Amino acid sequence: MNEQAAAFAVLGIDVESLGLAVARHWGLDDTVLHMIRRLPLETPVRHADDDTELLRQVASAGNEIVDVLATAGAASGPALQRVALRYARALGLSAKELQDAVAASLRPAGAEPPPARPAATGGRA
Repeated sequence: MNEQAAAFAVLGIDVESLGLAVARHWGLDDTVLHMIRRLPLETPVRHADDDTELLRQVASAGNEIVDVLATAGAASGPALQRVALRYARALGLSAKELQDAVAASLRPAGAEPPPARPAATGGRA
């Protein structure tokens, strides 16, 4: 059972709707309520028109990355690549930069990054 099904079975509501209801109850304005909502998985991510939409994209990308890491574990490479490709252009980053940021976030605090791999030389010595 996935998280959404479990939440619905236990709470009778999905987690996103619960979060929106709590935010509305706390009096957060419509701008914040809009940013809380994840971007639909079935639609492409477009360039943000304003800072509010950009923050929504960053949060949505982060949520998708956390979902991948929680479900795929050690085999998360291809799924992380899909998330990185989905958001890279809209966030103005390369897929590699997003993947490097995820890798850095998974290292313990203060740990050194792994050494850079040498560039391919094309078989010349």
